[in-house]
Amino acid sequence: MAKGWAGLGALAVMVLGHGRAIALPYRPQGLEGSYLGVGLDSTNLDSGVRSLLRSPSAAGWVADQLTPRPNSSAAPQANERQVQGRLDLPNSPLSIRGTVVIDDDVEAVLPMLSYDLPMGVNANIYAGAGYLLVRPGEATVLGDRDGPVFNAGAETALNQRIILYGDLRYRPVTAVGEDPVRVQFGMGHRF
Repeated sequence: MAKGWAGLGALAVMVLGHGRAIALPYRPQGLEGSYLGVGLDSTNLDSGVRSLLRSPSAAGWVADQLTPRPNSSAAPQANERQVQGRLDLPNSPLSIRGTVVIDDDVEAVLPMLSYDLPMGVNANIYAGAGYLLVRPGEATVLGDRDGPVFNAGAETALNQRIILYGDLRYRPVTAVGEDPVRVQFGMGHRF
């Protein structure tokens, strides 16, 4: 009987001492850090991708997308830019996110709080909720009226600075005939 206890004790020391990594489950790190990005969707996909291919860096592309464009006779939303950001809350699964729609002025603001779930090294999926505030009388790419917004998305880092992200947003309060679901993707610069 003493040999059995001695063998069990030796096994416990070995597992707890040298095999510690084996005893603990794998926990992916996820995406850490804050970033500022520009969203692309059907209103600016063509010009955004062309600009991305010409740009030497993520920061340069974000800056180019934020540069005011001359007004055109295109659809009212054609000149809008969506600036999206994530503020990482260290040691927490929560992040503060936000989107600002800019034309000649700020047209809409969407602050959000999200729960981030690590999916590997430098990758997260997230879900959150926020409240859209739209300048009265404006029809923006995010909608034309104030109201709650729910979103789910994924984000990953291509390197130390470049972040790719995608969102699916649901707005229960929409104009008649307006689609309450919106899908977008974008690229950001991590700082």
